[in-house]
Amino acid sequence: MGETKVPTDQQAEMSVVGAMMNSEEALDEVMSLVEEEFFYYNTTRKTFRLLVDLSTSGRPDLQAVLKRLEDAKERALVRQADQMWNGMKAFRNHLQDLKETYRKRQFYYIAHKTLQMTQETNATAEDISGVMEKGIGTISFEDSREDIIAPKEYAKEGLELFKQRFEKPEESYGIRLSHTLPNGQVVGFPSLDDTFMGLRGGDLILLAAQSGHGKTALAQNLSRIMSVHQTYVTYYENTEMSVDEMRVRLVSQLTQVPATEVLTGRLTGTQIDIQDKYARVERGFKLLGKSRLYLSRIPMLTPHKSRGLARRFRLKYGKLDALVIDYLGRMELENSQGMQEWQMLYEITKQCKTLAVQLNIPVILLSQLTEEGKIEGARKIKNECDGVLFFEKVNEKDDEDELRKSFYDEEKAKRVNYKLVKYKVRRNDNAAPIWCQFHKPTVFINEIVPDKR
Repeated sequence: MGETKVPTDQQAEMSVVGAMMNSEEALDEVMSLVEEEFFYYNTTRKTFRLLVDLSTSGRPDLQAVLKRLEDAKERALVRQADQMWNGMKAFRNHLQDLKETYRKRQFYYIAHKTLQMTQETNATAEDISGVMEKGIGTISFEDSREDIIAPKEYAKEGLELFKQRFEKPEESYGIRLSHTLPNGQVVGFPSLDDTFMGLRGGDLILLAAQSGHGKTALAQNLSRIMSVHQTYVTYYENTEMSVDEMRVRLVSQLTQVPATEVLTGRLTGTQIDIQDKYARVERGFKLLGKSRLYLSRIPMLTPHKSRGLARRFRLKYGKLDALVIDYLGRMELENSQGMQEWQMLYEITKQCKTLAVQLNIPVILLSQLTEEGKIEGARKIKNECDGVLFFEKVNEKDDEDELRKSFYDEEKAKRVNYKLVKYKVRRNDNAAPIWCQFHKPTVFINEIVPDKR
């Protein structure tokens, strides 16, 4: 095999800058679709930069560009580009060639970099895979013209969707976070279903709690509802807890056998109790094995790696309905030099929202609250989220009046020891807290639904 060459298309580059000098429509189209790095050759890149600069004071033409160029060869090349103008149809063909060549060039650079790494003794296969995933993830195949949707188009599509939802409203609902068991028992969080109307593609939901107050437990319970009791495919990216502890907690939730007993194998009680617990744990692991909940433990997680893993997951398993990232505070940025902590957390959150939109799935992102019950950079982070929920311990003194309004059954109210506070919800303005029972021995969290008055 001969030496490979960097993909280039000088004719397309010259045709595009020539069109920018001859047509205002072409100028606007190029500026909305193309960046400077799309041009490989110095003269066409420089000309593009000049045209963008000149466009701020009107439509630039050949003479305006020539006044800014001194090099004779550059001036000759620009004149040649100007003469290549042959109408919008030819321009758009060359514009497509320019974009396609740019994308190929990015793949070339990624391939070249990974090939070099295979020759380096200190580069691992995981390092090479990470470079490939990060590089491919940054190549956009989106055409920004698709971001502009005409009224006739979006109204027609909206009407069709409405008709489908009217005929089958249940199918149009997002992912439910509650489920009714065959015995009639409701598990999960029906008030969250009312709050979000189901989790939907593109949603970023931030779950926050203070250290040791159940943020991971809550995310695991939500994952169990989605993928053990229902058939949604959930991928749980975990940065902190071992896979063994994760699966033990899930089985404990399913069987009501304390997690410490499942983890150590030391079942307590009478011989009959022990036999019963053993059988329940066995059934729990079998049920977990049939679920659609997938786990990873990733000590070093970046937004790019998270996106690469999610895309690889979808390619391998064919489907991905929801992604859980545990947690924000342990994620890192590839380049965070000079950033304050709140700026890093905000940038990571923003990239997680982009991931949710690109993959068209809900992303549940966990975060840790400070001792004061706040999130660093909370205001900006909140703006990127579709929902922000704080999981807090109930304060009997502060919450007494609200609990009395919610429950006339005192015994039921006594079971409440935690609450979900809606810090932000995009689709609902009901600010009432969601009352929960957190049974720590079995890591089981369930909503205690208020009495109807």
